[in-house]
Amino acid sequence: MNRPSCIGALMLAAMAVAGPACSRNKAKNDSPAAQANAVSAKPASGPAAEPPAKPAAIDSGSPSQEPESDAASDDDDDSIVAPGRYANGRFGFLVDFPPEFKPGEESGNGDGRHFTSPDGLTQETVWGGWLNVWGPTIGELCTRLSDDKKPPKVTLTYKSKGKDWCVFSGRIQDKIYYRRIFTNGEVFASFELKYPESDRSVYDAKVGKLATSVQFVTSGHP
Repeated sequence: MNRPSCIGALMLAAMAVAGPACSRNKAKNDSPAAQANAVSAKPASGPAAEPPAKPAAIDSGSPSQEPESDAASDDDDDSIVAPGRYANGRFGFLVDFPPEFKPGEESGNGDGRHFTSPDGLTQETVWGGWLNVWGPTIGELCTRLSDDKKPPKVTLTYKSKGKDWCVFSGRIQDKIYYRRIFTNGEVFASFELKYPESDRSVYDAKVGKLATSVQFVTSGHP
């Protein structure tokens, strides 16, 4: 499926009421505020197994290309299918972002995108990948991404996982960090939000809804 047809299918899905063709993830009360009373997760018992070699274009844990210095315009941008709604044509998923956030350029290979708050202090990052390359199971994928040793290092305070999702949160430098990953068994979508402590009351209330807005609509394509 080429990119225009993928985006067309995603646009139709964005306008339709969720049905059998869409896999909507159920919301779970795992926001940083709810996690404050949870017992901190124990570190992984050992180093993660070395994953299979991945295509060189894919970076570890974020879209393959940093956004351009100037924010992307919504004009003629067919991946913004509605205000605050992003469609990833390559991996066939939809996800929400705060409408006031500025979209960065989509990564060079189409795997994801950054969205930045007007004050530049909060960033949402969404990207996708092939589960059999990064996993091959959701558990192995989540272990790999949560144990990432690349700076800046994340100090995790919470972990949880289900059959087709996982979530972890904590701190990265001076910011609160939240990440949730979903899979449909073929591809996965990663949602991340980093925000300052001073804005905790704003984003603790939003992060769960944003993260669980992910919908898989079409099969991914190379």
